[in-house]
Amino acid sequence: MVRHFKCPVNVSPLIRATRWCMLMGGVVYGIFRQNALQNYENTCRERRLQMQMEREEGILKLTECAVENFSAALNEDQKTTTDNPTDNIVKPQRLAPFKHDK
Repeated sequence: MVRHFKCPVNVSPLIRATRWCMLMGGVVYGIFRQNALQNYENTCRERRLQMQMEREEGILKLTECAVENFSAALNEDQKTTTDNPTDNIVKPQRLAPFKHDK
């Protein structure tokens, strides 16, 4: 099936110039907007990385403190343990039977 299109319509030079000006204005606006958003995102990223580093330093300090406390407690326990290794075994407790609610 062959389509027969109408001849193109001549567009006024004023309309044509207006379209090109709007297109170029949009491109320039997009460039400025992209730069503004990129600068904002860079500052946010720097803040985020700084907060992450501070959080990791805090976690590292807490971990070191916990390891020191654990090793001190472990050394304390080793000093107080008896020669009989079966004294330190925890005996299992008997669980109560499960009751079904009806």
